[in-house]
Amino acid sequence: MTLHIATITKNHIVCVSDRLISSSSGHVIELANDRYKHLVLITDDGSAVISFAGIAGTINSEGELENSTLNWLTQALNEASGQNKYTIIEHLNKLKDSAPEFLKNFKTEHDQRLSIFAVGQRKSKQFISVIHNYLDKRLDDSGNIKQDFEMFFENVDKSTSRKGYTTIYLGSGKRSAEKQEDLIKQLKICAKKNVPKNIFDTSVQVIKRVAPMSRGSVGTNCSGVRISIHDPGIEAYDHRENVTRDSVMPNVVVSQSSGPFGASFSISDVTYVKDSNPKPPAVLKYLKPPANTSSLEHQLKFWYRISETIHIFNNQQASKLGVKPNKQASSKFSTWRYEKYDPVVRAINLKIFEVESELKASNPNGYNDSIFATLREEQRSSDFWDRYIDLRDIEEFSA
Repeated sequence: MTLHIATITKNHIVCVSDRLISSSSGHVIELANDRYKHLVLITDDGSAVISFAGIAGTINSEGELENSTLNWLTQALNEASGQNKYTIIEHLNKLKDSAPEFLKNFKTEHDQRLSIFAVGQRKSKQFISVIHNYLDKRLDDSGNIKQDFEMFFENVDKSTSRKGYTTIYLGSGKRSAEKQEDLIKQLKICAKKNVPKNIFDTSVQVIKRVAPMSRGSVGTNCSGVRISIHDPGIEAYDHRENVTRDSVMPNVVVSQSSGPFGASFSISDVTYVKDSNPKPPAVLKYLKPPANTSSLEHQLKFWYRISETIHIFNNQQASKLGVKPNKQASSKFSTWRYEKYDPVVRAINLKIFEVESELKASNPNGYNDSIFATLREEQRSSDFWDRYIDLRDIEEFSA
């Protein structure tokens, strides 16, 4: 699960969430820093930021995420474009109708909760829509999973609102987020001033405060996306200063019959042909815990720090592309990721998955997803293991 905060002002829509995702078997993993839980849909009649909470996929024996919900969302929206459906409502109905079929990828005994959030603008009116199989009228967890999906859709009419803005909390930690009165007051001030970056920063503070109360279902590594009424551009945010924002973007699906973009297309990882046949995890020769690290918890901390380091390394390499990379350079970077970077990340994720599973099995009362989330967060700022990290398993990108 995850916590989403969407703020709608008179000019902007800012959507923020953490990067934790839940597999069908209950394992919680974190998306890499160059991955978003959001995608952006652009149609003939508007645009929207779309994301999800609930089941995110399955983890295979190699610790990789399969049957990704984000990939399915992207593919379903592309299919709607291929059927000459170019409006927001047509795309949302496509998601609602195809969601039950998507859930057949998962065993019935697994957690089948899934909610899809869309916040956007349509025909000059801003809106929020939620497609789900388990929420009540207040968009809280009802405790019951339904066979069919329902769709909630509501226009946000600012002309009747004295505030001039609206903030929506969705997903895990929703009730806890709504009780953070001091931060909500601060978020109101940012929304009234209509500054997207300040809205993002304050939303991150809310999520980071709620995370320790969530029993491991809400993380602290946050990202966000901004779309605006009078600006066709998309702005992506990350809460950490050492992430190169110009080189990482969420998936984008353009579904238009005409217009400045021409034909319909998408920009996403699932469009890469190579991703349909990923390379196996790399054999790590140099990225290993020190020989005297016998404690499983210490090993896990080491791998958490490695995971953080390798994501920063990726963004450092991406910065070599510059702000506006040409097609040839972008293609070369994609090949580098496929050939050199992704196999190492898969190997690291597999190590984390193995150690977490071993700790849970050895001490189920002492280790859970909440403890793991705390340990991971500690290693973001700790440099204790840095002297043991040898990145020779992955070569640098040459632009």
